[in-house]
Amino acid sequence: MGNIVVVSERPEDLSFAQKVAAQITALTNSSTPIEVFECKSVTDLKRYIGDPKQKEATVFWDIDHKNAINVAHPLSIGRITQVLQEWGKPHRTFLLSDQALNKTAFMFNLNTFTHHICRQFDAPAADLIARTIGGIGKAREFGMKKYLGEMNEVTQVKLQDAKERATQIPIIQEWLTKCELNPLLATQATQAVDELLMNAIFDAPLEGTANFYRRKQPRGSAFPLKPKEHVTLSYGAEEDRVVISVKDQFGSLKKSTILGSIRRDYEKLDYTPPEKDLGAGLGIYGLIQGGMSLSFVVEPSVSTEVILIVPNLKSMKAFRSAFRFFCFV
Repeated sequence: MGNIVVVSERPEDLSFAQKVAAQITALTNSSTPIEVFECKSVTDLKRYIGDPKQKEATVFWDIDHKNAINVAHPLSIGRITQVLQEWGKPHRTFLLSDQALNKTAFMFNLNTFTHHICRQFDAPAADLIARTIGGIGKAREFGMKKYLGEMNEVTQVKLQDAKERATQIPIIQEWLTKCELNPLLATQATQAVDELLMNAIFDAPLEGTANFYRRKQPRGSAFPLKPKEHVTLSYGAEEDRVVISVKDQFGSLKKSTILGSIRRDYEKLDYTPPEKDLGAGLGIYGLIQGGMSLSFVVEPSVSTEVILIVPNLKSMKAFRSAFRFFCFV
């Protein structure tokens, strides 16, 4: 696994990267520690990612520093973007910002990143990002269990009929309550899971290259799912987090679709997924309503697993200031 390159002048970003590096080393039981390199100019960045030894490096990039749009500054967005585009590894780039992902909409068309971290570096952050980095480029091996300890119990349910979505939602709500999540947070998480299930049942099924044959069906429809259409719902918890995933067997979800939907829906503060909107079932409702973390694990034409990570907090005030991230493995 490669080292971490930090493109930032902020001490907290460097400190966070060092914690992530230490956690990666611990998780992999490696005798060779992950190194962290601090970049304060384009020249530094070119030198580090241009080194053949750093081909698997991960970049942490501060995009909202005070000189971001100053073209003369050595860490201006324009200069860093050019270098990262030439590098051509957006799947190894994490954006760091003080604001939510929708507030960085100007970055969406640059094709320089695949992951975003909202800068709240509390306790679970380093562990979650270390585990995410371990999954980059390994969609077949990665999954929701990677966000939990090896000893944590995971419940799996295979949905074989569309009507089973309605029966699973109250079960999830009850389980979240038993996890002692804040009631409002539990409700938001349940709504997010419902959206993820709708996406897997109605939006994911694909025949050929462009026939999404279930998308026009009413979301309340009840019908048996073909074996290829079966959906797996998984959930488990640790002391500081709740992890829920929904997995389909099509792998038809694209990063561009996800980013476009997040940008569109965040701009509509009163957004509610419309019944027949072809782009509605992307599982982003919970993110819009509360800012929970989402990890998309896609193996094209094979499977899509969308993982919801919710901090196990007792108050909404604590949740609003908690760590959150977005990634596409």
